[in-house]
Amino acid sequence: MSAFTDSQRRAIEGNGNVLVVAGAGTGKTRTLVERCLARVCDATKPVSLDRILMVTFTEAAAAEMRKRVRDELEKQAGAHPDNPWLAEQLALVDTARISTLHSFCLQLVREHFHELGLDPQLAVLAEEQARLLARETLNRVLRQHYAGGTAIAEAVQQLILEQGRGWDEPIRDLVLRVHRYTQTLCDPAAWFSEHLAALQHPRPDRWEHWLREGVNQWREAWLPILQSQPKENCNAHRCAECLGDLPEEAAREQIAAALSQVLDADKDWPNQKKGAFRDPIEKFFGDAGFLHSVASESEEVDPLAQDWEWVRPHMTALLKLAQDFTQEFARAKRELAAVDFQDLEQFALQLLCHRASGQPSDRARHWREKLELVFVDEYQDINEAQDTILRALGREGASANRFLVGDIKQSIYRFRLANPRIFQRYAEMWSARDAGARGSARPTNPPQTPPR
Repeated sequence: MSAFTDSQRRAIEGNGNVLVVAGAGTGKTRTLVERCLARVCDATKPVSLDRILMVTFTEAAAAEMRKRVRDELEKQAGAHPDNPWLAEQLALVDTARISTLHSFCLQLVREHFHELGLDPQLAVLAEEQARLLARETLNRVLRQHYAGGTAIAEAVQQLILEQGRGWDEPIRDLVLRVHRYTQTLCDPAAWFSEHLAALQHPRPDRWEHWLREGVNQWREAWLPILQSQPKENCNAHRCAECLGDLPEEAAREQIAAALSQVLDADKDWPNQKKGAFRDPIEKFFGDAGFLHSVASESEEVDPLAQDWEWVRPHMTALLKLAQDFTQEFARAKRELAAVDFQDLEQFALQLLCHRASGQPSDRARHWREKLELVFVDEYQDINEAQDTILRALGREGASANRFLVGDIKQSIYRFRLANPRIFQRYAEMWSARDAGARGSARPTNPPQTPPR
């Protein structure tokens, strides 16, 4: 086996929370396994395998991790046949907590089935079984609304008529997507409550906030491009000046006025120079036209308010329908004494966290005492619920003990509904606070500060 690079070695030997960021094929998982083995085999303060949690996202990856740990321990035990610690650790490999996160959550749920009100013989639905049951449940929910026997029956029927053009398949798809998304959050019920409450507001306050955010991001992207245009392109520099003068927290009227000036600049170009000057920034003016149409308002017309009034009843009906489905789907699974993978995460959260405060429960604190080290592979594919579980299990402060590896470029968030921003936040936060290290397993990367 080839030697480790300096950055890999620092990640292996570092203390506290550590984040290893590196691309495919650069040895991230190998570094994770080596760090685990280094702690297990430490001469002065070894950590037993039964006090370690190693998590990844697929059964195959977990099996590969377990094999690597076993192979290395067998090698070391063979070289030191009289070492009882190594023999004990080798005996623990098969029962070590090296698994997918779902497997760990299943263990937790089965240990506390009574507290959760679950059947002790609960079964985990395969993905195809869960899909079929979800489809059957949604059929039943829609039939109830079609029959007119629910409080939102008319709103649901109107939603299907107007948004699905009389066909409920697009609405079914939206309901299932909303459900799947909410199950990746640490408090799905709170998400529904928050968004349904927001839809009751007569003013589109949130949309105005999003408009301001969108304009700021658009401005940040275009300002350097506008400023880099030739000096003779006075129109481009005039636009850059308008946007540069716009405050970060600009009122809607200020945004509309600045965009109006931008569009005025697009009306008058030097003879025989329009193509050369405008073509490189043509998209900029197209964006400005759209943003102006949304931001500008008069006494007679407010585009955002009009759109808000049009969408509110449909969005309310969709969210209430998704909320109904979520409740009915949970009931259908309980009747079968079954859970799906997302249930495992949500039940684990129920056991480990106080939903209202987000603080770890007494049970989570017990696990924190039990687990000296927490390793997680492929962290770029984490979602909010999973991250909350792992934070509840990990220690903080001077005894911080999480080791996360991943590469945001490899995130398959569209498939797993992961939130790669979580990984990015760790990269920024742990580096900024020096609470951990944004390390690298890539041999060509420059040295970085050892984790503390």
